[in-house]
Amino acid sequence: MKKRAAAEVENRLSGLRRKRGFSAAWLANAVGVSRQTIYAIEGGSYVPNTAVALRLAGLLEARVEDLFTLAEKAPAQDLPSRDVVLLPGSDLVEQGQPVQLCRVDGHLVASASSAAPCFFPASDGIVAGKASGGRKAKVRLYAEDGDFGKRILIAGCDPGISVLARHAAAAGLELVLAHRNSSQALSLLKEGAVHIAGTHLRDEASGESNLPAIRRMFPRSASWALIVTICPWGR
Repeated sequence: MKKRAAAEVENRLSGLRRKRGFSAAWLANAVGVSRQTIYAIEGGSYVPNTAVALRLAGLLEARVEDLFTLAEKAPAQDLPSRDVVLLPGSDLVEQGQPVQLCRVDGHLVASASSAAPCFFPASDGIVAGKASGGRKAKVRLYAEDGDFGKRILIAGCDPGISVLARHAAAAGLELVLAHRNSSQALSLLKEGAVHIAGTHLRDEASGESNLPAIRRMFPRSASWALIVTICPWGR
């Protein structure tokens, strides 16, 4: 038996053996193992197989569970929790899923990290439970407190956002990217759920990029934080 498994099992063999007045040599011979094996079991470095455990229990007039029990594990330390607003479009977020947090307009917004099979996604905590409406959740944080106010939440799908992220990092800001298509990104910006929307929409009628869609969605009198990424070949 591996030592790691032995460390997970506690035994009372030595005490019961001595209580019955048996020597380690006699018990070993009666069970059909070496004396060193008996000492290894008593020392906690070896866990016997089922047959040996049953023979030991029979000779000592005890139950197997009186001889061997699982060691109690120390309770896991509870992570701090925060109430958050799930970014729209994150309806498929499940308990235990990693998320990144960003403070937007006074609200702590959680964006589900995009997992890839070759690496762990960037995240600040995991979803511990969702409210019935699906838009709010409880997130367990990996750290006691995070400075989420120095982050910018950007929705989009343009590869050029990585260039923007490097410039933002030089200014002491961190970009949190929520992967959405251009139309979804603009809708999130209009709802006030993100700071920036990245778009590459082309208007079929005029051939103009981005601006026709923005004019349709945003009134001129409104003020919005908006960055438009122009990719004429995109849609």
